[in-house]
Amino acid sequence: MATTEQQYDTIQGPYDYIRTASIALIERENIQETVAPFVKNARILELACGTGFYTYSFLEWGASSVVGVDISSVMINEARRAGKEVSFIQADCSIPKAYDGGPFDVVFAAWLLNYALDQAALVSMFRNIAINLKEGGRFVSITVPPSSNPMDSINAEIQARPLSAGGSGYLVYEPINDVDDGVYFRVNYTRRRREKRD
Repeated sequence: MATTEQQYDTIQGPYDYIRTASIALIERENIQETVAPFVKNARILELACGTGFYTYSFLEWGASSVVGVDISSVMINEARRAGKEVSFIQADCSIPKAYDGGPFDVVFAAWLLNYALDQAALVSMFRNIAINLKEGGRFVSITVPPSSNPMDSINAEIQARPLSAGGSGYLVYEPINDVDDGVYFRVNYTRRRREKRD
């Protein structure tokens, strides 16, 4: 089985392309709305930063500094190519380590927690988050829907909050194999609500 580092080293090109898809842009808008109350002048640590999609967004949204950490050297090298004032570190985000620049006002992790192979790995990830988060700081994460079948969660959300009259949208679902011995846990997540227009 390939390691997480090998997986992300291999998919860097397609990963960047996916970040330009409609669903990624909607995801970004939701994150911006979520962090808006506390991102201005904040020091942010992004775990599993990939090629810097959110890293650079945090700067755009007013963060004073951002440190990005990722297990993949290929992803980190691509993130550095933007040449902006960001510190990038290649490291395994599941291993607790205090990073330079911390403790941080915000720790952000998109698509990290779902890589915990067992409860011990998940606890280790949260220890890493805790030692880098200042007292009273915020942790924000994106992870898979709270279900063993993500489409069940997505369909339940759509039925609970259907698109308004005249609204449109689509979902593309490509099943992948489950992680052996994965740990499922409940996660609350947000989805942008459309304002009713007159």
